[in-house]
Amino acid sequence: MRSVRILAVFAAALAAPLAACENAETAAHYAPKQARADRATALHGVSFPPSRDDFSASERQRLSAFVRELPADRTTVVLLTPPDSSPLQAERATAVRAQLQSWGVSVASVVRVQGISVGPDTIIVSAESYSARALNCPDFSKSAGYDPLNQAQSNLGCATARNLADMVADPRDLEMGRAPGPASGHLGASAVDRLYNDKMKDPKSTQSGVGAVSGTTGN
Repeated sequence: MRSVRILAVFAAALAAPLAACENAETAAHYAPKQARADRATALHGVSFPPSRDDFSASERQRLSAFVRELPADRTTVVLLTPPDSSPLQAERATAVRAQLQSWGVSVASVVRVQGISVGPDTIIVSAESYSARALNCPDFSKSAGYDPLNQAQSNLGCATARNLADMVADPRDLEMGRAPGPASGHLGASAVDRLYNDKMKDPKSTQSGVGAVSGTTGN
């Protein structure tokens, strides 16, 4: 009987570290697999001579080099000025916007913001872009060996997340979506009117595909 007890204690002591390893591996397996977007913001200061609203050729070259480094698309450009901007700063922002637009760069807006260090003769160009990626992918943390719990592989879901990240038109939608356009109830209201006036459409007239042309071959 004593030998049986010793064997049971030994088995329990051996099982404890194995259970800890198993729990750690199971916890790693549950890392979420999602398509996400990384945000990047690049800032560039355009300096103006005192009391003037036009910038030098060297500043124009620096701004051009900054623009060339931006992603080809999906970049939102905003001009930043201090909250107490003078009318001269507004004219300078207009000059920077005109220069950027002449290069095909659209400026979303001119924003007065707090908390940024902007010199009295400087306009800040802020360029924000998003790039899609698959979160926690690839993930081969779970061993492919013996698994008594029959848990799914840790890389499960990475294909779906990677495909969505590759196909999304605007990676920003993965983080915040976008405001829907104005709703139009004309289609639904027309269907209700036809129902109330007993003028329902014949479903056969709207069918397409194989079912719509069956029986019309004349054979």
